[in-house]
Amino acid sequence: MKHFSLFRHFQNISIGKAYLFLFSSLSSLVLIVIGGIWIYNEYAKFELESNSLRDMYIEEHKDMLIQNIKKSIDYIEFREKRSEETIKENLKTNVDQAYEIALYIYNKNKHTLSKKALQKRIKEAISAFRFNSGKRYIFINSLDGVGVLYPNNPEWEGQSLLQLKDINKNQLVVNEIQHLKNSDESFLEYKNSKAVPNKYNAYNKISYVKKFEPYNWYMGSFAYADDFLEAIQSDCIDRIKNMEVEDGNYFFIFSKNGICLLHKDNKYQDRNYRTFEEENDIEISRKILYSIGAKKDRFITYNYAKGEKISYLYDIDEWNWVIGSGFYTHSIEHVIAAKKAELYARMKNYSLKVVLLIVMTFIMLYLAARILSSKMNKSIYSFNDFFKKASTQSIKIDVDKLYFSDFKNMASTVNMMVDTRTNKENELKHAIEMVEKSDQLKSAFLSNMTHEIRTPMNAIVGFSQLLQQDDLSEEHRTEFVDHIVDNSNSLLALINDIIDFSILETGTVKIDYSNFNLKDIFIELKDKFERLMESNSKSNIELIFPDYKRLEETHIYFDSQRLKQILTYLIDNAIKFTIQGEVIVDFKLENNSILFWVKDTGMGIPIEKQAYIFDKFRQGEESYTRRFGGTGIGLSITKQMIQHSKGEIWLESEINKGSVFYFKLPLMPGSSQN
Repeated sequence: MKHFSLFRHFQNISIGKAYLFLFSSLSSLVLIVIGGIWIYNEYAKFELESNSLRDMYIEEHKDMLIQNIKKSIDYIEFREKRSEETIKENLKTNVDQAYEIALYIYNKNKHTLSKKALQKRIKEAISAFRFNSGKRYIFINSLDGVGVLYPNNPEWEGQSLLQLKDINKNQLVVNEIQHLKNSDESFLEYKNSKAVPNKYNAYNKISYVKKFEPYNWYMGSFAYADDFLEAIQSDCIDRIKNMEVEDGNYFFIFSKNGICLLHKDNKYQDRNYRTFEEENDIEISRKILYSIGAKKDRFITYNYAKGEKISYLYDIDEWNWVIGSGFYTHSIEHVIAAKKAELYARMKNYSLKVVLLIVMTFIMLYLAARILSSKMNKSIYSFNDFFKKASTQSIKIDVDKLYFSDFKNMASTVNMMVDTRTNKENELKHAIEMVEKSDQLKSAFLSNMTHEIRTPMNAIVGFSQLLQQDDLSEEHRTEFVDHIVDNSNSLLALINDIIDFSILETGTVKIDYSNFNLKDIFIELKDKFERLMESNSKSNIELIFPDYKRLEETHIYFDSQRLKQILTYLIDNAIKFTIQGEVIVDFKLENNSILFWVKDTGMGIPIEKQAYIFDKFRQGEESYTRRFGGTGIGLSITKQMIQHSKGEIWLESEINKGSVFYFKLPLMPGSSQN
């Protein structure tokens, strides 16, 4: 299969350069795609916002119209709620003033004028008291229901008015007297239930009465709800007219009978729309009035001389009004154009920023890629340099000079490989040295073994030849036979050691477990070594064994022959290397094992020699073999026997003070100490 030319080109460049090229290319592509998407999204957003600007601004202006009308309605509702309070305040103010005038006249003239003259003067003063454009007045009645002063109905004066009723059959004077029984002043309200329900029905009346104690009178006044309606409406119109609204907007109010109550242009105010000069004004006014009843609040659109206009209308049913406010749509065109220009400038600025960001990002990525590529090349160069030198030198790669965890891990692995190779080479050298040393040891062992075998053999042969002499006395004959027997036993022991060593080397040693008493073994060992020390002129060494009673009480489950053999090797070794002093043999039962130790006061073993004292063919010093004899396999046999029994052996030694050999054997079921 043919490769692309690009890939063939990559075959001849370094990894760092290939990485730099690919990273830069892919980064450029990704940044261009991302930047293009950003710019496209911003352009789409610009188009969407541009297309929705007109609708958005119209909706915003509609919301402003609604808020403006709401402020007007809030004020009208406030004045509606305050109308009854205003009537009561007006009534109370007027009646209280009349009361103060009457009381002043009474106090000033009560000692100078007669009662009749004084009452007349009070009536004259009060009868002139008028308000609400002269429509309302102050009346006076006695508390027993007789009329005292009625400026508009003088015929009621001096007459009992207890039967006086209004259109709704309310007993007016009776109710007033009833309210004043428990109070010096009171308000009375009368509702016309028969009339068409109307918040400002002319038949709804409020009265205020107040006692005048000097003559057992009470004076009062009344007002109908519609007495103040015109003033309230006029106040609302003035207030709405002066409300601040946006440029180009204004309020207008029409009554449902077609009268224009409020308009920006004063020439239309207080005129019926049918009398307007412009036909278009008449048509627009008709459209406003004809929309009444469709909905309480609504938007209408119409064309004016200045262009299209949108108005918001709201019906005030209690007053038969329709209030509205509007704006010309052309007034927002320049705002829309300015907003579009702002959006375009923002999009252009955003696009430039995106391009600049892409360029800066690319430069940063390129520089970062160059740095990474350089570090990668340095790491690869370190590997190349290593492989060039590794064939002839055991060198390592300096991990601290590498970059990236992958290269560091590879370098660590390579260094481990170098260490392994170096270790193997060292092990091989050591093995060769050990083989050579082993050969030397074996040669020394064979030489020593030859000497050890030749010595008893020479004695056996020599004494056997002497026994052939006919003139030997019986005493000499017995002595020669004893020497032959002793050397035969030594030779037999040496052969047994070699056999045991061979068996242990093959791993076929067998442990014959049995329950036995320690006393028999220790008695046998003591007799054997006491005779041996006597024959070898070592009577100056004291051999100390455990108390026979403690030995007799101790039974263990183990191989008695192996235990005796282990103790024999250790005791023989202690006696051999002890010139004078003592050799102590003792034991101690532990939880699941038994601990033996053989302590001597010999020359001790140097610390550097203790590491291989249990190795085969080795003694503490090579000179010891020549000086003290021995094959050098006794301690090795001892260690292997103990290990085959799943025990352990160790020593503690100090130069010129002696040594202690410890060995611990696991106890089998059946072992005990009474």
